[in-house]
Amino acid sequence: MIDAWPPLEGLERGVSIGAGPRGTVYRAARSDGDGDVAVLVVHEHLAQRRELMAQLVREVELARRIEHPCVAQVHRAEEVDGRWCVVMELAGGLTLRQYLEARGPVSVTEALDITKGIAAGLAAMHAQRLSHRNLTPENVKLQQGRVKILDAGTAPQHELDPSGATAYIAPERAAGRRATAQADLYSLGTVLFEVLAGVPPFRADTPLAVLDLHRRASVPPLASHRDDVPPVVEQLMLHLLAKDPDARPPSADEVRARIDDIQSTERVLAAAAPAPASDRFRAVNCFWRFPQPHWAEPPSPPGPRPSVCWRAAVSRWCRWSVCCRRKWSRSSRWIAS
Repeated sequence: MIDAWPPLEGLERGVSIGAGPRGTVYRAARSDGDGDVAVLVVHEHLAQRRELMAQLVREVELARRIEHPCVAQVHRAEEVDGRWCVVMELAGGLTLRQYLEARGPVSVTEALDITKGIAAGLAAMHAQRLSHRNLTPENVKLQQGRVKILDAGTAPQHELDPSGATAYIAPERAAGRRATAQADLYSLGTVLFEVLAGVPPFRADTPLAVLDLHRRASVPPLASHRDDVPPVVEQLMLHLLAKDPDARPPSADEVRARIDDIQSTERVLAAAAPAPASDRFRAVNCFWRFPQPHWAEPPSPPGPRPSVCWRAAVSRWCRWSVCCRRKWSRSSRWIAS
């Protein structure tokens, strides 16, 4: 269902770029030539619900206060000829869904970077007492190494998206309770699981079956998908996916701080780790250029030879020469005697 474009002040007629359970999204150019924006035109049957539109207006006002690089800016909500529209920043790049479909599961380092960016954006939203309620890979954009959360403040409070968001919904929301910031953290945990495993933690044939799994089933181990995830990362994921909201991290800022600790610890361990045997072998023999053993890593690109290798080689040659002269001198004296 594509909703007709309403005449909006300051915007040229838009081009439809997508549609979902809440409405149709248009790409529209500003009349003053100052770039393009995204416009959500709410479905007519939803726009007729006054309480829902009152909630939309309140939350758009909260979202307008958010100025954070990890959250797409929301400009305004207005009613035109009985149609409700939300004007937002048009974020470029690929959605996280498109990125995963193209590449599959990402590295642990990249998964932590993505999760930290989302947590930073959620922290900015929660600071305004605003929860997202529809955090999915479709609502996260990746652009030049930066994460950007879309659709802040536009999801209904009590309604579930049957088109796919049930895979990322918190157990308390599946039970019909009100969405909170803790529900966003659970959704963040499902996204972290998917970027590492390539699939959501819970899958079933019907949305209702998926909701039931969120409420009752244990989180599948990541070891069934890959074996290179550090235990501390899996512990963070399980903390986010706790069934009890009170058992999850207290805030998105706490999640971001924990990821910073994990990343700094991994960097320290990597810096303190001894060089692989092949690297030590190559460093010792760089002057003599002995052939690399079959088990060694591929040789590094040729570069300037370090001066320490020349000094070490000359020193070894000198010691060998002195030793030889001493032996020759002793042999000569023995023969002479």
